[in-house]
Formats: sequence, C-alpha cells, structure tokens
Amino acid sequence: MRSQVLPAQDREPALHLPPRHPPGPARNFLFHVAQIYVDDELNLPIRYEAYDWPAEEGGKPQLTEEYTYLNLKLNNGFTDADFDIRNPNYQFKSK
Repeated sequence: MRSQVLPAQDREPALHLPPRHPPGPARNFLFHVAQIYVDDELNLPIRYEAYDWPAEEGGKPQLTEEYTYLNLKLNNGFTDADFDIRNPNYQFKSK
C-alpha cells in the first residue's frame, strides 16, 4: 500500500491511504479499491470512497459509496444518556 499527502478541501493536508484488492472474483472482499483520507491535525478519517471491481476487464472501478466529514467538533460533552434509546427526552415509542 502506498500513501501520499494530499490537500483536503478547506482543511489541513490529509494522509491518503489507497487499499486495493486484486482483480478477479470478490469472494472475501467488500470492495476492489478504497480511498481513505486522514486529517493530519485531527488524526481522524475525513473522507472515504469505495469502488467495486470494473464491469469489464480494463474498465474503471465503479464508485459504490463515499462519505465526507466536514466541520468536525470533538469532545462535545455527550454522556451515555445521549446515545440511549430509553432517554425520555427523545420520546421514542416503545413496541
């Protein structure tokens, strides 16, 4: 795996990690190629792209999913109750 530093949009430079699986049947893999960008300042992933195997030999891998995280705020003071479905403030209906 080769990595390089690339500028991220409106952010500090990010480390780019491109994992790649071999061509052929996808028996044990969920993707052929992924692009992962890790923010140098936060040391957190800020972008992820996953590509499927090309439809035909010599073709381009097909984008299947992508996520970009902008304006991250860390240590917001959340508690376990903020992630609890039984929290009465959320007014979830019970089954």
